[in-house]
Amino acid sequence: MKIITINKSNRANTVKRAVRFLRRGGLVVAQADTSYALLVMPGFVKKNTTLNKIKYLRDRKLYSLFVPHKEDILEKIKITHHRELVSDLLPGQVTIVYDAKRPALRCIRKRTIVQLLSRTGSPLTATSANPSGLPPARTLVQLKKYFSDLDLLILYEGVVRLTLPSTIVDVSHPEIRILRQGTARILVV
Repeated sequence: MKIITINKSNRANTVKRAVRFLRRGGLVVAQADTSYALLVMPGFVKKNTTLNKIKYLRDRKLYSLFVPHKEDILEKIKITHHRELVSDLLPGQVTIVYDAKRPALRCIRKRTIVQLLSRTGSPLTATSANPSGLPPARTLVQLKKYFSDLDLLILYEGVVRLTLPSTIVDVSHPEIRILRQGTARILVV
């Protein structure tokens, strides 16, 4: 585990270093909207033994993908009248399910993740930064406790305030479904 505290003077070099690490199949931890997130390039998900060790129950579930622009999500939504709602919700603390057999999508506002997405030129596979069954990491103490013996790069940007997880919205059906009510309050009528 390598921890880098991001500040104004080291941000550019730290992002470059994290991009190189991701491109080699490494696992990076960065602050997302609601907690810290584990990030890996999509082509390395099954090969990344560190990720598989942390999320040992994930073989039956799909990870999410962080994408750089809300248009990347809107183009995948097949039901036209759902696009306007989703457009209004993004970017933000919302996870969009557009197809039950594909990863859910998020468009994140956090600067470091936006820079990682831009510099890798790729979506990033993402999941909350915690071992299966434990709460998501929000502090450096939790990150060290969870990951001290693992090969990953932590980009630390301070404590994430205690909040609900992202709201999960399923737009793959004619009727919009809220699968998890989280930080973004959405009322479906």
